[in-house]
Amino acid sequence: QTHLPVTFMFIPDEELGSPTTRKYIEAESMKNRFVLVPEPAQDRGNLITGRWAFARFLLTTKGKPAHAGAFLNKGSSAINEMANQIIRIEEMSEPDRNVTFSVGVINGGTFVNVVPAECTAQVLAVAPTQVDLDDVCNRMMALKPINPDVPFKVEQGAIRPLFEPSEAVIGLYTMAASFAKEAGYEPGHGMVGGGSDGNFSGALGIPTLDGLGLCGEDFHTHNEHIYVSSVLPRCDVFEQMLRTLK
Repeated sequence: QTHLPVTFMFIPDEELGSPTTRKYIEAESMKNRFVLVPEPAQDRGNLITGRWAFARFLLTTKGKPAHAGAFLNKGSSAINEMANQIIRIEEMSEPDRNVTFSVGVINGGTFVNVVPAECTAQVLAVAPTQVDLDDVCNRMMALKPINPDVPFKVEQGAIRPLFEPSEAVIGLYTMAASFAKEAGYEPGHGMVGGGSDGNFSGALGIPTLDGLGLCGEDFHTHNEHIYVSSVLPRCDVFEQMLRTLK
């Protein structure tokens, strides 16, 4: 039994930044008093009371094709321009401040004997504050071609807004921590550098507690796994939250 009606949302494009579902997540969040997010726990059990902001960008370079063996000097390589841009972009990272730029996808070229006429890449930028997010977006959108013979374009993609802790969020954590202690563990909490749909509800000011899912390690690798021992304790806490919130 619950004091409040409960709505479940299943998001099919979350890893893409929820570009087609963000408006539905935000609309549903505004109808509810609390948001609980079953993303994986951090550090073997810690809950998440805030998340940094994320911005994605699509880069495109347009080169001039030519026969790479016989007439290399007649072409302009889109891949060469992109490679230089990637180095420049990733060097803008300031890891000591948790401001980072990383290129995770790159596509270009047709055949090895053709000077590549087009190349695309995708950038993920992370920012721990709104000021940093604004600066990140401005710096990316201000980038210009390195080789003037190769047009270069930056398009802004999905953004996950900053989710900062509030008294209400800490209140949710305190409640969950008390249930966790009954279940045999004592989780910490804090802001983290991984994005989730909790960014959207948290940014709207809806009390949001994230990281209520299972414990595990090596996220986004071939060795990603959960701890079976976390299943029952974590489910118990989630159940108690649903049962108690009002």
